[in-house]
Amino acid sequence: MTKGSDARKPPIFVAHGDRDRILPIQQTSRLLVPELQKDGYRVTFKEFSGGHGIQPAILREGLEWFLHPAAP
Repeated sequence: MTKGSDARKPPIFVAHGDRDRILPIQQTSRLLVPELQKDGYRVTFKEFSGGHGIQPAILREGLEWFLHPAAP
């Protein structure tokens, strides 16, 4: 946890492909992320061009986000 972060509301990283046919982005992340933010969560949301999978660049970004969290 970063200094000043709330253990009950940890920061969240979400990555989602805009052509995901398994979990369509308009029915999942585009609805859930704003609700999480409204509830006080600090959400990093990365929408990428692609389907239901993760691209190496997004994977690296998520790993960097996890290993080196930014201050709130």
